[in-house]
Amino acid sequence: MEEGNAMMGTCFALLFQSVLMNDGLTEYMSFIRGTVAIAVHMAQNQIKFLFHHLWDYEQMEQIDAILHETPLIDAEVARAACRSLEKMAPLCTTKIEIQLYGLLLNMARTCITSSRDGNSLFFQLYIIC
Repeated sequence: MEEGNAMMGTCFALLFQSVLMNDGLTEYMSFIRGTVAIAVHMAQNQIKFLFHHLWDYEQMEQIDAILHETPLIDAEVARAACRSLEKMAPLCTTKIEIQLYGLLLNMARTCITSSRDGNSLFFQLYIIC
């Protein structure tokens, strides 16, 4: 339990650090995969997860209040993300791939009009994965 939660804490720290890096997208995606892999392993082995309150309702309300005043991201960047994702559609064949693809595309489209709503959709990734 201690090792699993220590690995999760490390993944979270590295994940959030990668967000602050100018070229941290590759690292971010790697840490997302690592975090999900460790969480799945812990769940399968019924290991107690110490971070279960990280995204509870109260935490989400606090984040939502902050994001309410977040400026829009560059609309052209969001549109470019949509175009890139749309090209990936034929590659998605399994149920989880199609579900994840739909969520990512919806998130990118939503970011054109609302950074806050796009972020809310982002947290659904954790539920799917």
